[in-house]
Amino acid sequence: MTRRPALRRLPRIALAATAACAAFCSTATAATAPYRLDRLTVERNGSLIFVDEFDDGAALPPGPFFTGTTIAGYVPERIVGDFSGAESGGKLGLDPSRRGVATVNPFTGKPEGASFQAAYLNVNTESTQQTAARGLKLNHTFHVSALFDLVTPAKADGFDSYGLRLADFDNRSATGWNDVLDLQIFQSRSAPGMPVLLLLERDFHAGTRNILAQLRLDPTQGDQIELFFDKHTVDNPTVRAGYRYYKAGAAVGQPASFSTLATLFEGEVFTRPGFFAVAQAVPEPSTAWLLAAGIAGLAWRRRSR
Repeated sequence: MTRRPALRRLPRIALAATAACAAFCSTATAATAPYRLDRLTVERNGSLIFVDEFDDGAALPPGPFFTGTTIAGYVPERIVGDFSGAESGGKLGLDPSRRGVATVNPFTGKPEGASFQAAYLNVNTESTQQTAARGLKLNHTFHVSALFDLVTPAKADGFDSYGLRLADFDNRSATGWNDVLDLQIFQSRSAPGMPVLLLLERDFHAGTRNILAQLRLDPTQGDQIELFFDKHTVDNPTVRAGYRYYKAGAAVGQPASFSTLATLFEGEVFTRPGFFAVAQAVPEPSTAWLLAAGIAGLAWRRRSR
């Protein structure tokens, strides 16, 4: 007789726990995109080889072909996360929660503690005589740019961010990911609510991150920002990074570059462009549901005593 009141309360206790869990879990599964990418462009040796304006409504991959070819811009093994339904209004929504929880980087196996979503172009990474003119190589000049809506990430936690990347991985071996450049927008910690642009040099194998340059951005200058990497000289490993504001679809002023040059091609002759969004990891939904179930079970047990 003493257990019946507790049993009658159990559904309400479980319902409250599962409701709390549902609100908690939705953080990792929400389809709303905090960041939007308007255009990705790649030029090599002065010629346009790829442009994606995210206006075909198709999920990545495959995306558009490289200019003048039937080669898809994206392939599944170079996509991190779910991009289904992410294109609308001529833009690609970026939402790191659509990757779920990534406690390790899926390419390197190194701890990340972050949720992230990313796409890298299907460029050629081989260095044979037959493939020397393909991809983005040391013996090329190139310009890679990405036009984002300029928004401030919600948290100044060192995780919430979005940006443009050059990376040295080819998916065929454990090598690579030791020569990565990021142009990454965070929320400023010294000026809460303001966006800050960092030029970062990363070695994921060594677990190191070096800030080469940083700049507090001014959202009053534009509603979008173009991030870019420029390699001006053949057989020279240095790369210049910069940005340009856009307002109402038009460029504002001239592009601005960091004075600090970054260095690529340390141990390889290729690099791969990509874009990404990052957030701090939260428990996987299954873990949270188990937690909620445990809370409800403990409450029932306490009530039944």
